[in-house]
Amino acid sequence: MKVTPKQPLVSVGLPVYNGEATIEKTISSLMRQDYTNFELIISDNGSTDATPWIVERLAQQNPNISLYRSNENRGLIWNFNRVFELSNGEYFMWASHDDEHASNYISRCLYEIQRRPTAALCAPNTVATWGKDHSEIWVSNLDSFADKTEPKTRYLETLKNFPAVALYGVYRSSFVKKTNLLPKVIGGDLLFIQNLSMYGDVIGFNEILFTYHQREKWNTTSQDYRVFLGKGPKPRWYSPFFVFSYWQIKLVFKASLRFPLKCHLILCLIGYQARRLLQKIGLKLIRYLVPYANRLTFATFMYWKYLHNPNIKVLDSEKFEERIIKPTLNLNT
Repeated sequence: MKVTPKQPLVSVGLPVYNGEATIEKTISSLMRQDYTNFELIISDNGSTDATPWIVERLAQQNPNISLYRSNENRGLIWNFNRVFELSNGEYFMWASHDDEHASNYISRCLYEIQRRPTAALCAPNTVATWGKDHSEIWVSNLDSFADKTEPKTRYLETLKNFPAVALYGVYRSSFVKKTNLLPKVIGGDLLFIQNLSMYGDVIGFNEILFTYHQREKWNTTSQDYRVFLGKGPKPRWYSPFFVFSYWQIKLVFKASLRFPLKCHLILCLIGYQARRLLQKIGLKLIRYLVPYANRLTFATFMYWKYLHNPNIKVLDSEKFEERIIKPTLNLNT
């Protein structure tokens, strides 16, 4: 697919830690892209397996690949930010070491984002797999963002309905530079998207060009703390909900926006977080007051009524309940 007469440079940032099992397959899918003017920046975050040697071998075969190494694991947030800071492209995208891209992923995303000068991020539909058989259990889209072209409506939509896998879409680097990148907290990736939405549109198109392989199980809060920040143990005082909320407020006040708009975003945020807090209280009441035999029924009803993202289409309801609903509602035990 032709993009423009001038083929802009696209930077692909691939942060990795101990990805020897899948890194070669992921790099191969990127090297098969039909869009050729891109650089692949790989930042190894102190891997203790064969990851850096695999990448070094592949880099010797392809001049598009650059490898940067850290002597220690500094956390996912640091590594995600690092690959962007090392990038040179007019456009940028993150890639995960264990996911797969269609051969026209970059060219299609670039075609769509170039048609919309106000777009900060463009992502296709994503299919998510789970389990040893890689069963497809849901597909994400960005349909609800189609008419969200004002900062206040975009921001509220990212709070409510942004599918996290769309983080791996293609960005205009100039818009990313307006943000604070990923704050060093659990959920810093979603904070970044919320920050980005203050400046540019979030767009999508309905083609499945990305396969996201989910982990077998969700991390605990302590595990997430170590993954995101690269250190541990998690302090006893650390509450992901309140730390995340603090950063949401901070990013609104730090944004280069008119003061009245900042006030409006803060009001949207307060209303949204108040509803979330009520939902959390409701779920705890169900967990402690409803008999075990009826608990899943009540909680599942609440999930579909109040928590489910309309941009997620379920393909396998049984596995979706096991992998998404039960962990979300803390009903695995």
